[in-house]
Amino acid sequence: MANSDWLGLAGKRVLQIGAGGFGGAIAKGFIDEGAHVYVVDQLDISPILHSGDSSALCYEARKISSKDDCDSVVKNAVGVLGGIDIFVYAIGVNNRVPITEISVEDYRRIQLINTEICLWTAQALFPHIKNSGGKLVFFSSVSAFLAHPHHGAYAASKGAITQLLKVMAIEWAEYGICVNAVAPGYAITPLTQKHLEQGNHYEELVSKVPMGRLASIDDVVGPVLFLSSERSAYITGHTIVIDGGRMLD
Repeated sequence: MANSDWLGLAGKRVLQIGAGGFGGAIAKGFIDEGAHVYVVDQLDISPILHSGDSSALCYEARKISSKDDCDSVVKNAVGVLGGIDIFVYAIGVNNRVPITEISVEDYRRIQLINTEICLWTAQALFPHIKNSGGKLVFFSSVSAFLAHPHHGAYAASKGAITQLLKVMAIEWAEYGICVNAVAPGYAITPLTQKHLEQGNHYEELVSKVPMGRLASIDDVVGPVLFLSSERSAYITGHTIVIDGGRMLD
């Protein structure tokens, strides 16, 4: 008889920051696999509640903007779940402007949300997983590797995540902790929808992808669940690119 819990996620305790776009689908994916998920975001998560086992989902509606906030989130999640096995950081922002137009406020906001909050949360989480191992999955981007115009602050934040997780993976490997990331190419999400609808941006982007389409949200869920599972127990310090072959050229 086939194992219905091939990924081994049933009963796992997940702290996930980010419930929109990729985040919502990922949370539902965990719930469908039998995991218990503690989601933190300011967004309305009713679509998640209505699409899966809501009893397996805990939600904290709040804005995270400081290290103290990160400490509090981890404390609250541990209190509710009784511990944490998996941490997924699935939130990010961007502002597409030329380098000469990046403001101090925007640059700092993008670094804070895309990189710093991820670091401070992982740091707060470490004491709770150092004796039991754990899985950390972050969101990088192909912008960490490719020089896209008008993505200066965003690319810097995603490049920082890609390098940060490598150091974290080395330092925490002795504790059995795996730290990885996914790096989606252009995907159809609420973050990109407005840009894709302008002019012929959609057609231009698709023309650069060997598979002939942009990523869907579901294309990213599977890799995140895999990196969160025991099926990836010997993988750490890596960023899996999900781009339909775009970076091969």
